[in-house]
Amino acid sequence: MKVLVFTGAGASVELGIPAMRQMAEQFREHLVDINLPPTVIEKIHSLINDKSKDMEDAIDVIDRLEGGFNARVEIGDVVNEEEIKPYRIIRHEAEWFVQHCCEQVKTSAAVRLWSPALRAQKDIDLTFATTNYDRAIEIAAARLKIHLNDGFEEFSGAESARWCGFDSSASLRLLKLHGSTNWYRSSNGEVVKLRHPMPLYGRLKIAPEEAANQTLQSALVLPSREKVTTTNPFPALAAEFRIDAKASDVAIFLGTSLRDPHMHDVFLTCAKNKPTFVVTRSKSFAEGFLPPEVIVISQSAGQFLISTLPEFLRTKNLDVLIHASKSPLNPEIDTLGWLVIACDENLSDRERCEAIENIANAQALLPHVEIETLLRSPATGVSLFSLGLIPISPSQKSLLEIARDLSKNGKDQDFMGELDTLVRMMSIAQ
Repeated sequence: MKVLVFTGAGASVELGIPAMRQMAEQFREHLVDINLPPTVIEKIHSLINDKSKDMEDAIDVIDRLEGGFNARVEIGDVVNEEEIKPYRIIRHEAEWFVQHCCEQVKTSAAVRLWSPALRAQKDIDLTFATTNYDRAIEIAAARLKIHLNDGFEEFSGAESARWCGFDSSASLRLLKLHGSTNWYRSSNGEVVKLRHPMPLYGRLKIAPEEAANQTLQSALVLPSREKVTTTNPFPALAAEFRIDAKASDVAIFLGTSLRDPHMHDVFLTCAKNKPTFVVTRSKSFAEGFLPPEVIVISQSAGQFLISTLPEFLRTKNLDVLIHASKSPLNPEIDTLGWLVIACDENLSDRERCEAIENIANAQALLPHVEIETLLRSPATGVSLFSLGLIPISPSQKSLLEIARDLSKNGKDQDFMGELDTLVRMMSIAQ
C-alpha cells in the first residue's frame, strides 16, 4: 500500500507554532519594539488588524511595495530611498520572525506527535509532504533513529548535508515543498541542510569554516513567494509530490486550508482517483469547496497523528479512517497535550494521573510503547492509572502480559488489586 499524507499549518499549531493569522497578530506586537516611523507602523497595523488577513497577506503587501519601488528605479524615476527603507526593514523582520516562530518546537512534543505514525510505518510506502517549515517530524525521526529520505545526504557526523535528490526505493519519504528552517542556499546556488540552524535577519549570512569561500542564506520559500519555487530544489520537490500523489492508494490532507493553488490541484486529482480524506478541526471550508467524494475526518492534528493514522497504518484497513469520519468532533480532546503531561517525569503525580485519566475517558488510542512506558513508571500513581488505558488499546493482550509481569515483580498491592479487577471486567465484556 502507498499512502500520501500532506500536512499544512494546522498540523503544527498544537506544537506551539502559530497559524498564519496568529503569527500576523504576534508580528504586530513584535513591530512595537522596532524603531520605525509611526505612520509606517500604523499602516502595517491597519493591514494586520483586518481579521481576514494573515502573515501571508502581510508579506505579500510588503513585497509589492518594495517591488513597486524597484520598478520605478528600473524605468529611470528619481525616487527617495528613505521612502522604502522602513518597508525593507519590515520585510527583513518578517522573514526573521517566520523562521524564529517555526523553530520554537519542543522536542518532547514533536516526538510524542510524530513517533506513533513513524513507528507504525511497516510494509507501507509512506510519503509525508508539507508546506510547513518546522522540523518536528525530523526531530521525531532522529530520536527513533528512523531514516527519512528528504533529498539530502546523511549528516554522518558532519554539520551540513548536501542536496542529492530522492531515492526512488525509499519507503519513507519527506517532501518539504517550501523548504525547512535548517535549509540554506550557498553563494554558488547549492542547497544544504544544517544540523544546527539559526534564523537569519536581512542580509546576514553564515560562513562555514569548511567552505571559507561560500556563504549561506535561508532557502525558505516564505508565504506569497511562489516565484522562488522555480529555483532548485523546489521544482524537483514539486515533481516528486505529483508523482507520489499519483502513485498513492490513499491520500490524506491534514491541517490545511487547501488554499495553495499547486497543492489544491494535486488534491483535486487525488479526490477523483482514490480514497481521499481531509482532516480538519475547524470545518472552515465553504459549502461546495470540497468534492463530494472527499471524506472529512473531524479531529485535531494530535488526535489523528497519535491515534487514528497509526492505527490505519498498522492495520492497512480503510475502515479505520471511515469510522473516524463518522465520529463527531470533540473539541475537548487534547491527545497531544495530555500525552506530553502524562510522560513528563518533572510534573507531579497528580498532574500526570489527571492527564492519563483524560486520555482514558476520551477513548484516545495510544501506541503500545507509550502505554508500556507509563505502566513501567516508577511513580506508583502513574503506573496504576495507566492500567485504565489497556482496555481501549488494540494491543491489550500484550499489555496485560506486561502488567502481569510487573505485578509479579514488585508492584504494590493497589496495582495488583486493580489489575485483577481489570482482568475480570475485560473477561465479562468479552
